[in-house]
Amino acid sequence: MKSFLLGDAIKFGWSATINNFGLILMVLVVMFGVQIAQSVVQGRTTLRRVSPEDFSGVTVKTDALFDSLMENGYINRDGIIQKKFYNLKSPDDLFVEYDFVDMKPGIAGVFYRSIETFPPAYIPLYIVYLVLWLVVSPIIQLGATKIYLSLVDDKKPEFIDLFSCPYLWFKFVVASMLNLLIIGGAPALLCLSGVFFSLPILIVIGIILLIFPGIMFSIKFGFFSFVLVDKNMGIIESLKKSSQITQGVKWQLLGLYTVSFFIVIAGVLCLIVGLLIAIPLTMIAYVWVYRQLFNQTGVENVEVVPQPIQ
Repeated sequence: MKSFLLGDAIKFGWSATINNFGLILMVLVVMFGVQIAQSVVQGRTTLRRVSPEDFSGVTVKTDALFDSLMENGYINRDGIIQKKFYNLKSPDDLFVEYDFVDMKPGIAGVFYRSIETFPPAYIPLYIVYLVLWLVVSPIIQLGATKIYLSLVDDKKPEFIDLFSCPYLWFKFVVASMLNLLIIGGAPALLCLSGVFFSLPILIVIGIILLIFPGIMFSIKFGFFSFVLVDKNMGIIESLKKSSQITQGVKWQLLGLYTVSFFIVIAGVLCLIVGLLIAIPLTMIAYVWVYRQLFNQTGVENVEVVPQPIQ
């Protein structure tokens, strides 16, 4: 029967992190850098702005209206719509100068059209965001897994390994989509059906299925990316192998993930700097457990055939 010791996994994660902290720090800098760049670019693509000319259909005093909206905090000097407008419950709550009071619906309409329209000028920026999210981030994630696997296998990983897995990108993306479909497909369908047919019970059932079976399915297939990096298996094969590896130890793995969650929380409480230890510690612990379970998979079911006496 497969098993692993939670304490040994955490201990190994700690020692591997401390003994290789220079390399791990460089890995984290790249990973955090990609995430920050992705967040910044995504934030830029969500900005919506208005100009004085946009209000020409509302009033001829477009510049005066623009200044009024800016002074009241609905836009900044560049015309970028501010949070204050998004928080309005209705156009009647819009505060403007007396000359524009009767124009509130029209003014709000200009804002709404700007919010609902994706500016063509943002398309190149959005492409950058998609590349970071769909290409760069997965490749870095796979490279980090390769480094952690090397540490678990007592090999000497190098920083360049972080960029060594582009050939696995397609498999990883497709397997990730299948994994999400397995975990959330049925619950999402039930929730949508509940909304469409106005049946709250279907929504409740969908949420329940997403919470409990969803967690078990996420554990069941949680090692597929490790299998991809470790053995370069196919898309379906990596999901099947993860299912085999986690068979019979899902509750143990849930315990590992729970302990890891509190380790990360402790890292956050340590002025965020603790995350530099907590994140790689937990990731290496996961990979260590993967290796233990992978090595045990199939072994417990092998029948020992007595050899004839010579």
